[in-house]
Amino acid sequence: MEYRSLIHLIRLQGMQYFVREFRPVSPNPNHGETLLMLHGFAGSSSGFLHLLPGISRHGIKRILIPDLAGHGQTRCFHQSPVYRYGSQAQQNDLLNILQLLGVHHLHVYGYSMGGRLALQLGLQIDKEAKTAQSHFPALHSLVLESASPGIQTESDRKIRRESDLQLIENIENHFDRFCSEWDNKAVFDTPTKPTAALQHKNLSIRKSQRPKDLGSSLRAFGTGQMPPVWDELKNLAVPLTLITGEADHKFTSIAQKMIKTLDSIQNTQANHRIISGCGHRIHLEKPDVIADYLSHLRSSG
Repeated sequence: MEYRSLIHLIRLQGMQYFVREFRPVSPNPNHGETLLMLHGFAGSSSGFLHLLPGISRHGIKRILIPDLAGHGQTRCFHQSPVYRYGSQAQQNDLLNILQLLGVHHLHVYGYSMGGRLALQLGLQIDKEAKTAQSHFPALHSLVLESASPGIQTESDRKIRRESDLQLIENIENHFDRFCSEWDNKAVFDTPTKPTAALQHKNLSIRKSQRPKDLGSSLRAFGTGQMPPVWDELKNLAVPLTLITGEADHKFTSIAQKMIKTLDSIQNTQANHRIISGCGHRIHLEKPDVIADYLSHLRSSG
């Protein structure tokens, strides 16, 4: 399917968001539905472009891919970037973007950091949908790749914040070293490596970031700062798919715990897909798996 590509620069309270839109050229019955894609830390909207041919294979809907706060070509002019990069501020910004772009029927996919944000956004939309005066789009599905509802205890969150401070120091003062060493993290150790072209592209995206903004992103929205939403999972009433790599033991375990939590309240709309031979970055390691799944998303209406 052929797409028309658009770029939106959207100003919101001291932020200017860079948003890619891909809209099918030919008429399609699913045009009323929108897929919102949220990237991971040190990524950008361009990190998902290789998925588009596969997503469009089954007549997928309109696609929106923003550069998230502190990343890519999105800019902050606010005197306190940390304030504008926080969880609730990002959720509010995304909801405003969806409203400004006329989104009424929504599917949300997020990877890692973007998955955390996608889950929080989904919970907010789902909660609002239960009120009679909801002005949010109808949320039809959530797809989370290698994502978490947050760290449950304050003591563990404090440990993570201290670890993130070391990472921030590395990013802001030794950026080239951060860029070259990031792929060596244990979480990215996988039996299936991304193609050389995708590895090069991913490194280029990382090198194009602004160190101060990445540092502010971690200070405001690192996992140690994020309010955990484990207790709110029981309120989720939309289909939820968790996708993790077989070799990513940490996030597979987290996903299994999420499913167990949802099973305990008899939520039958949640499922967990474990992808063999993959680690944390399934959309890079086996992109066809992610693209094919997203291409089949449909509303129940």
